[in-house]
Amino acid sequence: MPKTIYRKSGNKQKLHLYFKILTTLLMVLSLVCCGKKGPPIPPDMLPLLSVTSLEAKLSDNELELIWAAQTGKGVASPDGFRIYRSKKSPKDSECPGCPDVFEKISELATGISLWGLGENRFNYRETLEDGYVYRYKVMAFTESGLKSEWSDTVEVVLKSKSADSEN
Repeated sequence: MPKTIYRKSGNKQKLHLYFKILTTLLMVLSLVCCGKKGPPIPPDMLPLLSVTSLEAKLSDNELELIWAAQTGKGVASPDGFRIYRSKKSPKDSECPGCPDVFEKISELATGISLWGLGENRFNYRETLEDGYVYRYKVMAFTESGLKSEWSDTVEVVLKSKSADSEN
């Protein structure tokens, strides 16, 4: 009578199938349970709110940027502001969809009363060149390294005086 050989491969296949299902389930759960994406913020740090109400006033070639800083209970007070500018000729400005390249042009400390315009209002002044399109935005910062979101962007167009005299 021939010997009957029983294989236990059915159990190994079931075990392998259970392992695949368990691994897939753990991967799906790890993606769902990750929480909010982004860099971690230590719990003892207060948020720094962005600059608001950025506006530009132009008198001849003299520009004055004015903005407000949000402060209050539960919010970090800024130690200063960084002002960024994009400067383009009118030909460069006609490119729709082209990104602006902003460069830091100044860093102002809030402790200097010269720049303060009263409660949480600040300003910056500079002389502009004729014939350019300027865009500005401001960011608050703290000495501990916190940075606010960007302010809105304001645009100033200073037409060339030679172009005005031709018209």
